[in-house]
Amino acid sequence: MTLESGGLEFDIDDGSLGATRLQMDGRIPDLAHPASIEANFDVRLPGLRFLTIWLPNLALPPGAFEARGRFVNRDDRTQLEAVQLRLGEMEGTVTGHITPEAAFDLDVAVSGPDVTALETLTSELFPPLPFAASGRLSGGPKAFGVDGLDLRIGESEVRGSLDLDLGERKRLEGRLASPYLNLNPWTVSEEPEQAEPTPAEAPRYVFDETPITKITGIGVDLDLHLLVDEFELANGNYDSLEIGVLLNEGRLDVRPFSVRGEYGGQFNGDMVLDSSGASSRFDMSLRAENMRMEMGSLEGQDPMTLPTSNINLELYGTGRTRRELAAGLNGKVRIEVGPGKLAPAGYSFLMSDFISELFRALNPFAEKQEYSELECAVAAADIVSGQVSLEPVVIHASQLTIISQGKIDLDTERLNISFNTKQRKGLGLSASDLVNPFIKVGGTMASPSIELDPAGTVVKGGIAVATAGLSILATSLADRYFSSKDPCGKALKEIEEREAGVKK
Repeated sequence: MTLESGGLEFDIDDGSLGATRLQMDGRIPDLAHPASIEANFDVRLPGLRFLTIWLPNLALPPGAFEARGRFVNRDDRTQLEAVQLRLGEMEGTVTGHITPEAAFDLDVAVSGPDVTALETLTSELFPPLPFAASGRLSGGPKAFGVDGLDLRIGESEVRGSLDLDLGERKRLEGRLASPYLNLNPWTVSEEPEQAEPTPAEAPRYVFDETPITKITGIGVDLDLHLLVDEFELANGNYDSLEIGVLLNEGRLDVRPFSVRGEYGGQFNGDMVLDSSGASSRFDMSLRAENMRMEMGSLEGQDPMTLPTSNINLELYGTGRTRRELAAGLNGKVRIEVGPGKLAPAGYSFLMSDFISELFRALNPFAEKQEYSELECAVAAADIVSGQVSLEPVVIHASQLTIISQGKIDLDTERLNISFNTKQRKGLGLSASDLVNPFIKVGGTMASPSIELDPAGTVVKGGIAVATAGLSILATSLADRYFSSKDPCGKALKEIEEREAGVKK
């Protein structure tokens, strides 16, 4: 240490103590103000776990901690100049100032080879990807913001700004944009497969008595808006995702929600969940126009061979539990699908064991072919006070036509859905090809069952062997659709006429 002109210069060349290292040189310009310090420092600690002595709930990543740079401490602020940090394999830089009142204005950047190192801080599981984040943090203990945010994880990047108010009513606002977002690493579960429950453990209902989660106790209001130029999910690439989330006093609004497909088509929707009252209110509207069914494509499949779809879904209801909400649900579903190739294997993520079994029963040809050649499909469902009426459902494929109608009681969850299948002629089908023309789905949503025509009716080589049991469905629907050269067009016209009649 050296005294000079009322001040003090110091130089700690070696302050090592075991794995701890300290090197520092600087000066106190005026000993009358000993807190005023200018110094260069280089510190190494074996870790930061010692901080848990004062912060027992703080979980920090493991690894040695290093910090080097320069600081200038004055009565009104501490200035940090190009401070370099390292914790384990993570690196960071900080430049800016902090005041005695804990107000701050800092340029911060952090990066690392594996974002899973942050799992101890967030208690969330992350995919093993490199990451980098930077931005300008400014504010104080009660409110602060991040401007110029640039977050990169793997190939994904998000830019924008965030503001957090930690007052009596916490609030998070953000405007974010992304040139590219890959969601696939975040949707693949690494958890071990769970054994199928035994019949004794099987739930009685799909919509059980679990209370609908109240969003009034979260304690944070949200106002977030995200715009993505391109994002990837499952087997599909999509353009121009826009989503807004507004949470205020127990009401969640998702609006807008818009997606444009990479190969054309538009998907729009909005949703409201209001749990501010005794019963929660749920409203949802989804609309798709000419969207290609990319999520079910096989690797290497030409996207232009995928069918396009038009979807209109409207649901609304109120309830205190999932069962109560389902039992009082209202709305409608309309689906129209155009020609194209569908690969059943591409939709395995949507298919339960029962749906796979039903699909094989309805279309035994699917097991022999990689793709099903779909000419068109139409489906309509109306929901009134938890009673779902399915009519008509038409699937017109290259080898067969499937027609369905039925009922679903969302209160009891009983199923009563009938399918009528007709093999198309003149398409090279052999006499050994078998189709079960009459199939009924019964049971409940939690425990569905497939019932073939009790008379054992099959079609062999296009010839009906018997027409008993469920053939009532054949009489009511076959005359309307099987005889038509355009069963989907006929179904669409019937739906339009039915809705026009309701409007009148």
